[in-house]
Amino acid sequence: MGAAREIGDAVRAWLDGLDESQRAQAMFSFGSPERFVWAYTPGRREGLAIRDMREDQRSAAMAVLSTALSSRTAGEIASIMALETVLGRLEHAAGRGGWLRRDPELYWFAVFGSPADGTWSWRVGGHHVAVHVAIDGERVIGTTPSFLGANPAVKPRRATSLPAFATRISAARDRNSSSG
Repeated sequence: MGAAREIGDAVRAWLDGLDESQRAQAMFSFGSPERFVWAYTPGRREGLAIRDMREDQRSAAMAVLSTALSSRTAGEIASIMALETVLGRLEHAAGRGGWLRRDPELYWFAVFGSPADGTWSWRVGGHHVAVHVAIDGERVIGTTPSFLGANPAVKPRRATSLPAFATRISAARDRNSSSG
């Protein structure tokens, strides 16, 4: 079975687990201008937010990532999402307003067209995550634009634990700064 078919099966399984109202939030026509919206900054997106999904639906949504992306990339996305809690705590401790928007459940999944119809795509987006995958029949024809970022990228001195991605980013930054 090819990658496009496996991704389509994972997306169909996620969509099949949604109720009618959730499916209406998650699905758009392939020609929708929403398909061209690309953002990685904090803020609301169109689609179905993780916080509006039951646990089984969340698992199915994350299975789409695991199917479409490498295990490393899917893991990094999960870590980026988890970092929202850390960032919220840091901003709250620093007295910055708006820290409540730092929420690992504020990531939206959307499908454009239908996996049953030749050309379609899916997207996941939220703070520091913007991934788009386009499929035409049996071929993945595009995985851009995509963006993954992390904040904090450097482990704060007083932090006793951070997700693995932030620790790896810190280690990479340390290596790069000592070699330059």
